[in-house]
Amino acid sequence: MRILKNHLLFPSLVALSLSAATAQSNAVPTTFVSPAPGTVLASLNGPTLWGGFSSELVILPELFAGFSTPLGQNNGLTYSLRGTAEATLGLAALGADVLFSRAPNGLYGGPSAAVIFGQEFGYLAGGVIGYRNQDRERIGFFLEGKLRYLVLREAVHSHEPPAPGQPDRAPSDFTFPSPGLRFGLTYRF
Repeated sequence: MRILKNHLLFPSLVALSLSAATAQSNAVPTTFVSPAPGTVLASLNGPTLWGGFSSELVILPELFAGFSTPLGQNNGLTYSLRGTAEATLGLAALGADVLFSRAPNGLYGGPSAAVIFGQEFGYLAGGVIGYRNQDRERIGFFLEGKLRYLVLREAVHSHEPPAPGQPDRAPSDFTFPSPGLRFGLTYRF
C-alpha cells in the first residue's frame, strides 16, 4: 500500500474506478475541483440585479435599481461595485457603491456616491450598510440603511434677477445629512 500512495498509480486507480461507476449509471461525468481553503467560489457571489424601494431624508419615497459585479477578493473579504439609479418627484440620482462583504449572504457595506439630476442638481456622498439573504437559488432580498451628505446646487434659472444697481448673485449650495433606507429583491446571475 505504501508503494501505491507514493506513486501515481493510486490516483490513477481511483480515477479509473470513478469513471467506471459513472459509465454504468449513464450520468454526465462530473469534474470535482477542491477550492483552496478560505476562498469563496465565484458562482456564490456573481453579478447581481438589485431592485426595490428607497427613501431619502427618511420619508421621501424613491424607486431603486442597481447592478453589482464582484471586483475581487482579499483575505476573505469580497469587494464589488454596484451601479445605482433612484427616482422620485422629478429628480433622478445615478450613483455607485463599493460593497465589502465576507459572504454572499449576511452583512455588507461601503462608500456610496451619486449625482442628482432633474429640477435641481447636486450630489450625495456617504456610505451604506445592509443585510442580504438569498433564500432560493438565484432570488434573495436585501435591507439597507444609508447615511449620505446631500448637496443641492441652487438652480441658476430659479433665483430672481438682482435689483437694478446690485451685483448678480451666484448660485449657492444647500447641504445637509440625508439618511434613508433601501429594501427589495436581488437576482443573481
